[in-house]
Amino acid sequence: MVHGRTTLGLLFLVGIAHAQIPDVRVKVDMGLTTRITEQGRTTFRFFDPLGRPSIVGLSLYLEPGFRFYVGQRLQRIPGGPADTVDELYLEDEGNWRIGRQYLPFGTGRLLAENANAVRADSNLIFEGLPLSFAFFDNGRGYAQGYVVRLGASNLGLSAAIGDRIGASGTSLGVVRYPGDAPGRGRGWGLVLGGHATRRLNRFDVGIEGVLLRNGETVQDENQSVLDFSVGYRPFRRYSVALGYSRAFERHEDYYRFSASLPLEDRVSIEPLLRFRGEKFFDLGLTLRVRF
Repeated sequence: MVHGRTTLGLLFLVGIAHAQIPDVRVKVDMGLTTRITEQGRTTFRFFDPLGRPSIVGLSLYLEPGFRFYVGQRLQRIPGGPADTVDELYLEDEGNWRIGRQYLPFGTGRLLAENANAVRADSNLIFEGLPLSFAFFDNGRGYAQGYVVRLGASNLGLSAAIGDRIGASGTSLGVVRYPGDAPGRGRGWGLVLGGHATRRLNRFDVGIEGVLLRNGETVQDENQSVLDFSVGYRPFRRYSVALGYSRAFERHEDYYRFSASLPLEDRVSIEPLLRFRGEKFFDLGLTLRVRF
């Protein structure tokens, strides 16, 4: 019901926002992933082991400078909203955004929650320092609350306050598989985070941490997660990366190696190998098509 009202409202806004045929652009980011688990089980999914979905999207650039975007997942990811809508919003880029969207929290690597939200962006409070704020509500049993991010993509602090935050399979993928996400009725009431990234020639270095507190149930214990990654791009469209993640309360360390290797102009193969401590955790092999 919430999703239906959001769709109708956005379509109404789009209808009154333009007086001529808009510029239309299509986005495709599809990946079929074969995953081998530590138990030897093999699965095939349209999302990768870190919880990144396959998406087909459509953007309409409207006459007053607005943009309407809808992105559809090819497969539902466990733990999140019951539908397969990834994003559905109307925005004045850099000022506001209304509809289903990813919350402005950190880099999106650790907490990546898509929710029905109203978002505002500004740098007027602290000159030259971006500030993003959003109110979100995914309906009964799912995430709702407020989120604020102070800073840019290379350095910032974030906080989310509400209920059932972080329960989606798109979040915390560096220390759990999407299918292990707790889902409806679970999550945390307070999430705090900080991130810093830097590009050094062909290297990309990043560090991000989150604190998850005030669990919805006794099963949702406090968690503290730190992630560190180093990426290298030796040639155009080629990349390799190493990552380390620590789940402190669980006393677990995760190590990962990933790469993106082009096969054709818009087709690539993306391996992802992970260890939990000294033991094999999983291996993912994604065939990805982008245009």
